[in-house]
This record gives sequence, structure tokens and C-alpha cells, in this order.
Amino acid sequence: SNAGATMHSYGKKVVYDSYGMDGTNPVTALSGEPMSIMQEAMKKGIRTGIINSGTIVEPGTGVFVESDESRANEDAIAKKIIESGTDLIFSGGEEVLLPDDLQGKFGVGKREDGLNLIERANELGYYDIYNKEELFSAPIDAEKILGVFAARHTFNDKSEEELIELGLPNYSETAPTLAEMTEFAIRFLSKGDKKFFLVIEEEGTDNFGNANNAGGTF
Repeated sequence: SNAGATMHSYGKKVVYDSYGMDGTNPVTALSGEPMSIMQEAMKKGIRTGIINSGTIVEPGTGVFVESDESRANEDAIAKKIIESGTDLIFSGGEEVLLPDDLQGKFGVGKREDGLNLIERANELGYYDIYNKEELFSAPIDAEKILGVFAARHTFNDKSEEELIELGLPNYSETAPTLAEMTEFAIRFLSKGDKKFFLVIEEEGTDNFGNANNAGGTF
């Protein structure tokens, strides 16, 4: 996940354990610029967005906008993504956006630095939403938009047998589907006939396979 996403966003082969870097070293993109293709797009005034059915720090989308020496530094990565300037951010991951023990929409926060990144996002001009109903009614003319749809992932990545036993569906019933997020994002980012660059990852197909859940994978 780490190195593959980094190679997608920089066009350069990097070592296995990389999150927008070459291991712990900065990476120069194939273009010759010391930034990802999405960061180059931002620099040129192109509108940008990232969508992930998993947590906000998933490398499949995260490395397009930020870098870190370790994927494990989730608090730092989440802060960098919120402050990256990306016009649209849709994902799970509320727990890494809220301070330790603060009750959120889906659970309690886990940040150890006391920061409330939802409030920080609002300060930066983000309109925040939390479920599919709010997505369907979200203002298309908002400056920026942040969708946080789960404490961690928008799916329950356990085996089919475990989910049956727990009485849980594959995906959260309140979160919008990846297709619904994408449809809104295209309308939002292209308003005014603007150019845009959108990166989308369906993390569920990866995690359900890992959990030996064929139905979830399909």
C-alpha cells in the first residue's frame, strides 16, 4: 500500500516502507519536482480531491497530498492532510481527527496532542458532513468540503462468518457509497468548468480480501 501509492503519486520506484517518501528520504518526482503530481496540480491552481472508503490516513490517497517518515504516524499524517489545501476530502477516520476521549459522531477521539482537526478544518474553510443524507444536501458552492463518515473505515472488514455472528453489514448503512461520494466530488470539483484532479481508493476491496470475505470483496 505504502510504496505502491507513493509510486503512483510520484512516478518513481521507492522502497517498501514509504509514505510519500523514499523510505525516510525525500523523493523527487518523475517530473523533476520535489512534490507529488497532486501537489503540482494544486500549485497550478487545479482543484483537487481525495476519496477513500477507509480511514483518512490510508496511503492510497494520503500520499498524494502529504509525506511522512512512517505510516504509523497517523496523528501527524491526519493533521498534514487536513492542512494540505485539498479542496475535497472524503473518508473515514474521525478517531484520528479528534482529541483523546472526546466524543465524536461515531466514537471517541484518539489523538494524543489535544488537537481537534475538525475545528481546524472549519478554520481553513471546510464545510463538514458526516452521512449520506448530509452529502446529498451539501452545498455545491462551498469553498472546501470535508466528509468524515466513520470512526475508522466505512466498512466492517471481518470475515463473512464474523459479520453474521455480530449482525453487521459489510458497509456502514449511514455512510455514502464510494460511487455516491465520487458523483458528488465530480460535480463539486468541476463547478465553473474548472479543471480538477481526483484520486479515489476503494480500500474495502483490499481489506475484505485480507479478511477472507468474498462477498465484501465483490
